[in-house]
Amino acid sequence: MILDAARAAASRLFSPEFRSVFLKTLGLTLL
Repeated sequence: MILDAARAAASRLFSPEFRSVFLKTLGLTLL
């Protein structure tokens, strides 16, 4: 169950949409 959640989170984490949003947020935080 925990592994399934981790796998789902990992697949979500490496999706291009999430990565672009994450980088955008990170950039705004650094500015």
